[in-house]
This record gives sequence, structure tokens and C-alpha cells, in this order.
Amino acid sequence: MSANVHISVTVRNGRIDQFTTALNGGSIKLYDGAQPANAGVAVGAQVNGATLTLSATAAPASSGGTTSLNAITSGVCSATFTPTWARLLASNGTTVVADCSVGILATSSDITIPGASISSGTTVSMSSFTVSEAA
Repeated sequence: MSANVHISVTVRNGRIDQFTTALNGGSIKLYDGAQPANAGVAVGAQVNGATLTLSATAAPASSGGTTSLNAITSGVCSATFTPTWARLLASNGTTVVADCSVGILATSSDITIPGASISSGTTVSMSSFTVSEAA
């Protein structure tokens, strides 16, 4: 049996918009340590070294199966750490929308950073975050 499913742009846009709407006014928390097996697993001993805040409207409507988040407010690193994953939270600060990997540039990580570790007191910013779904 072959797998040859192609999802329409309308459906992909709808799913992306639902995802980004859940992020309205939310945050991106960067952690060290092992990424949980799924977004339903509570954070354990991992250190949250920095939190970035998303816009009240996290992203414009998607088009062509893709969108980019609106401005992301920088955060200050609270402890020297090596971020390895991130948790995306809704505006209430507790509802988990997604988890994703973090790694240095030139890796296949979802979020890339210029160096392995971030020093305490450093401003952490994110220049872009694109959400897309393949056809």
C-alpha cells in the first residue's frame, strides 16, 4: 500500500491558524535537558533559562500552508544554560500548545541558536518563527 495523501491548502491553513491562535499572547520557554516524550508530559528537572513573549495576535492568517509569528518579545536569561528544547504555551501560561527542539545553527533543530550555551543576564531574542505544513 502506498502513502500518497495530499492535504488541501484550505485544510492546512485552517490547522495552522488553529495552532497559532492557541499561541495568542502566549510564550516560548527555552529549557535545557531532555525534551519530554510529548507535550503532555510535565517539565521535570529541566531548567527554564529564558522566556520569550508572543504578540496578542501571535500570527497573521496563514497562506499557502505557512505563516510566520508576529513580533516576539525578547527575554533575559535567568541562568547560564544550554537550551535543548522549547515549550510553547497559551496566554494562561499553563496550557501547552507544543514542544520543539532547540540546537545550534546548522542543525536540523526546530529553533536554532548561534552558540551552544546562553549566559545568565543575556538578552535572548528570536528573529523569526515560521509554521508550515507540507501538502
